[in-house]
Amino acid sequence: MREAAIGGHHAVRCNTEIVREYAQKLYEPHLHFPTTTIEEGNMNIRRKSARAFISIPLALLLSILGTGVAHAASMNGAAGQMPAFYDGTQFTVNMKEMPLNASAALIAHNPSINMIFASNDLDEEQDFIPVIDAIQGDGFNPLWQQVLIVFNAGFTPHQFTSDEAVLAAAAGAHPEIHLVVTDEVYRCSVVGPGPKRP
Repeated sequence: MREAAIGGHHAVRCNTEIVREYAQKLYEPHLHFPTTTIEEGNMNIRRKSARAFISIPLALLLSILGTGVAHAASMNGAAGQMPAFYDGTQFTVNMKEMPLNASAALIAHNPSINMIFASNDLDEEQDFIPVIDAIQGDGFNPLWQQVLIVFNAGFTPHQFTSDEAVLAAAAGAHPEIHLVVTDEVYRCSVVGPGPKRP
């Protein structure tokens, strides 16, 4: 698990909102309200032209930013599913990142938040499968605080399969890893067993 740079919470705004705000600021000064029937007819023609004029750049911008929209949406619903290990068994979990203000309140006031240990920020591609410290029926809380695993110099990164192994690797006089507790909280649910390991 590679060393991760921690920049705090990454706020993601919907690209459609950004484009809509930009279009309003750009074209709002040119709006004119008709006063006669002839002006209303001309206004309809202008409105259709303006829609085409706005739609084409909007479509181009969304296609360019489309990967960002897909990435932002990937942490919601079925698309937010990822594998995770719990006590040596692989499960499938559904992840949704909580907003930063909600995360801060949950961390401050909810002492039973579980931990999810990850090689990279959970909204990024993972070097290794994350490890969770609880499932339903085992002191389960659907909220998990992200903890990043960073390997210390001289140790080869590898997959952990239980929270006990992660904590043991972080203990002792010469620990194999160090843990970086982040300010990110995820609402997670275990939705099924993961794929069978070979």
